[in-house]
Amino acid sequence: MFGGCNFAVLLFPRSLWTALSSGRFVCRAAVICYCWTVVAMTYYGLSLNAASLVPGDAFLNFFLVALMEVPGYVLSYATMQRLGRR
Repeated sequence: MFGGCNFAVLLFPRSLWTALSSGRFVCRAAVICYCWTVVAMTYYGLSLNAASLVPGDAFLNFFLVALMEVPGYVLSYATMQRLGRR
C-alpha cells in the first residue's frame, strides 16, 4: 500500500528521529519536562491556595499575591531585554 516505505520515516522526520535516538537528548528532555511540571504545580498550587495560607480576608490575600507577581513580570521582562534569551 505504501510501496515498502518504512513507517518510522513516515511518522518522524529524519532530524527528529536522530534526536530521539540520542540518549543524551532524551535524558535532558525528560529532566526539563520533570522540572517544568514541578515548577508549574508549585506555582499554581501556591497562587490558587494563597487565600487560605494566611488568615484574614480571602479576596485581599488573593489580590496581594497577584500584586506581588507584577514586580516579577517587570523584572523578567527587563532582564530578557538586557541579556537576551540565551
